[in-house]
Amino acid sequence: MHRAASSFCRIDLPLQQALPLLHGEAPATIELFCEAPHLDTTADWRGQVAWLRQYAQSHGLTYALHAPCFDLNPASANAGVRTEVARQYQIALAIAEALGARHMVIHSGPRSDPRLSAAEGRQHVRAMLELLVPHAEAHGVRLALE
Repeated sequence: MHRAASSFCRIDLPLQQALPLLHGEAPATIELFCEAPHLDTTADWRGQVAWLRQYAQSHGLTYALHAPCFDLNPASANAGVRTEVARQYQIALAIAEALGARHMVIHSGPRSDPRLSAAEGRQHVRAMLELLVPHAEAHGVRLALE
């Protein structure tokens, strides 16, 4: 049996303490959550990625990535928020590639303004996907919309 778990289950702990609790002794896929204290797209993540790659190799793990989502909304009525979401998602794609992750989960986001129609919100998400898909393909990562 192959196990899978999200690091979000133990977001209360630093990633170095959470990982052993998520896979035990069995091979597994760990979905790494891109929020502090786990992976932070706003900090220098390269050293952490090097450690994670070594950890995966020594424990028979593979990784998936969950893009940052706290306070980020790809369906936002605010274009500045959508620009920041795109920037952080692109960083997360680079992290996913560096980790050898096959896919990255992103959120569609809620309608942030009651004046924004559901159709307009979906259009913002569609535009975000159209922007991200070429980056995802270039990084060899599939996007999974949650």
